[in-house]
Formats: sequence, structure tokens, C-alpha cells
Amino acid sequence: MYQNFLQKYSTTIWWVTAATIAIILRMTLSPAFIEDVYTRFIFQGIRVLIDNTVGRLPFPAVYLFLTVLLIYLFRNARAGIRREGKFGIKLLRFGRFFLTFSAAFVFLFLFLWGFNYGRVPIERQLRFNPQPLEYDRLKAEFEKTTEMLIAARAAVPGATDSVLTYEIMPEDAEDLIRADLETWLTNHRFPTLGRVRGRLLYPEGILLSISTAGVYLPWVGEGHIDAGMYFIQHPFVMAHEMAHGYGFTDEGTCNFVAYLALKDSENPFFRYSATLGYWVYLASSMARFDYEKYKEFYETLPLGIRKDRQYIRAYSDRFPDIMPQVRDAFYDNYLKTQGVKEGMKSYSRVVMLVTAWEGR
Repeated sequence: MYQNFLQKYSTTIWWVTAATIAIILRMTLSPAFIEDVYTRFIFQGIRVLIDNTVGRLPFPAVYLFLTVLLIYLFRNARAGIRREGKFGIKLLRFGRFFLTFSAAFVFLFLFLWGFNYGRVPIERQLRFNPQPLEYDRLKAEFEKTTEMLIAARAAVPGATDSVLTYEIMPEDAEDLIRADLETWLTNHRFPTLGRVRGRLLYPEGILLSISTAGVYLPWVGEGHIDAGMYFIQHPFVMAHEMAHGYGFTDEGTCNFVAYLALKDSENPFFRYSATLGYWVYLASSMARFDYEKYKEFYETLPLGIRKDRQYIRAYSDRFPDIMPQVRDAFYDNYLKTQGVKEGMKSYSRVVMLVTAWEGR
């Protein structure tokens, strides 16, 4: 009887056991152990495997992943409905299937990428100490970055008071962004094995409709940005999602890495995209502190930058939010359960990271 039980429920037992062990390890392993053994060893092997298989597909692997997943779920659902038995028995079968599927989902998430949530924070590795900014420090950083933003846009070939056009986007933008990102990471002794992809995701608005510009999916190991996003944002957001692929989980850290990797890029358009991306976080913080001062600064910006901002907002506004409160609550709780204490506020942590890094 015991053997029959094990044989009948072996798949469920295996996945539940694997997921349970993975969760326990994630909760108990030290950041130093995760950094040295998982992030810098095991995860690098995972990266090489993913990037040399599905990463070579000419289309985002998530399309293939979702197709296979939906077929699998449909076939199992249809088989469960057709099997004989009382409603209660069918319900128990469905419960077992759901448990197995959920356990596999969790295990693969943690094994393929999620353990990186427990790694040593980037500020400890690079030995600097980010702190909340007082108003005077924030104002000074905002003023300095505004000057950088004006200079960065002026350096873009063909830049005028008109909005920038898509012709300035290099055809091999993904490869160039990856090269800038890997250069910065290598210079600061972070591993860059593999070839992390940054894909455009269609249909347009699939992410923007939930107020998300990009997403990294561990199950396919690729970063994605919404194809409906205005092109000026593409380099900065793509670098952010690729940073996830190189093992960084905290959203503020990915913004930090993306900004530093692109702000000194040889490509002037990338420099502008990164500086604008960072400036937006500074502007948001500045507006919360002193909205009148922020408005005063904004009105002094060159017309071209203000037009770029208008186009960015207009493109985002094409896709109204779907249940924003539910989305924010879910994602905020998800980040906190993974050890990101700031939750969704971690995106703005880039301001503290950058100012501490540059003032170290």
C-alpha cells in the first residue's frame, strides 16, 4: 500500500519536497553563502545554459513558454474533467494537480533566479553607504543632474527643440546596451557569463496597462520591455531588465546599475536615455519635497526635453491602468516577502545609491 501511494503521488511528493527545501534554504542560507555559491557559481551555469538555448531564439522565449504551458494546463484540465469519478474525487485530483504545479512554479523560480534575493547587497560589495537624502542634498543632486540632462540631450546627433525621432536608435541597440552593461559589471568584479537578452514584448501595452515598463521572467531567463513604450525610454529600461538577468533583484539596484552603465556610454542617445531615467526619479522626489521648486526647474528645461517628456507620458496614457490598487498591493507584498523591505519604494532607492556612490 505504501509503495502504491508513493508511486501514485511521486510527482507531487517530488515537487513539494523540492520546493520546501528550496524555501528553507532561501530563508536560512547566509548572504555570503548565496553570493559565493549560488550567484557566482550555480547561477552562472544557469545563465550559460539559458543564453545558449532559448536565448538564441529569434523571438522572445516567453511566447514559446506560455504556449507550452497553456497546452499543458488545457490537456490536464480536459483529462481531469473526462475522468470518471464523483465530483469530490475530481476536486481532490484538481487540488493535487494545483499543489504540484504551484510547487514546481516556486522551485523553478528560486532555483533559476530567486535565490539572488538573498545575495550580498551591492552597496556592501562596493563598500559605500546609501542614506536618505535631506532636502538640501536632494536639491543639489537635482540641479546637477538637470545640467547633465541638458548636456546629454544636446550631445545627441541632430537634437533640436523638436522631439527626438526613432532614427537615432541603433539597429543593434540590444547588443550595444549589453556591452555597456557588461563593461561596467566586469570593471566592478561582477560575473557576466552568458548573454542576457532584452526583448521587445508585444502586443503593445501588455505591460504598460499594469504600469510596468519591463519585466524579467526567471522561467525563460530573459528581460522584456513593453514595445508600446516610447523609444527614448528603451535603453534605460532594457539595461534595467538585463541587470536582473545578471543576478540583481532589487529594483533600485537595477536602476543604479543601468544608469551607471549607460551614463558614460559611447552612444550619446544611451547617455541621454539613462540620465533622463535617473532624472525622473529625482524629479519625483523633488516634487514631493517642494513642488513649487520642482515646477520652477521644469519650466526652465529646454523645449526639446519637455517635448520628450510629453511624448513619453502620451505613449503611456494610451494604455489605461488595469486594477492599479490590486496590482500595487500584490507587487508590494511580493517584494517584501522576498526581503525587499521598501517594497515598491525600492525603485526610488536609486537616488540614495547614486548620490552615495558618487559622493563616496
